Amino acid sequence: MVDYEALFDRSTVVKHADTFGLVPTTATLTIRKSDGTTLQTPAVTLPSASTTAAAGTTAIMLRTVSSAGFRVGETVAITFDGETFVGFVSLIDGNDLHLLAALPAVPDVGATVKALTMRATITAAGSGEIGA
Repeated sequence: MVDYEALFDRSTVVKHADTFGLVPTTATLTIRKSDGTTLQTPAVTLPSASTTAAAGTTAIMLRTVSSAGFRVGETVAITFDGETFVGFVSLIDGNDLHLLAALPAVPDVGATVKALTMRATITAAGSGEIGA
């Protein structure tokens, strides 16, 4: 369970990514009032971006075949040599995904890179729900 502060006067985008590199295949979100009743059940968008590392990749910059679907500020899983590592995308420059911190080794050409971040939008509940 993750706690977020939802604002009653505007929509809020919430994001979550597994820190161990597990790519989600299903997810649900239920927003509950303080009394435990359901306020909303917004749709969760699962990550779908997937690519492979190309020649020129370093431990801190993933040169990929395609950066389509990846976003700055989101988490990725990089799998090579039988292990999965997690990185945080700080910059996208063409097909290069720059990471916030270096991986412990340089990924092999062909290493799998997958997006991990799920997203959902909590709509504004309106002031009538304050204290309800």
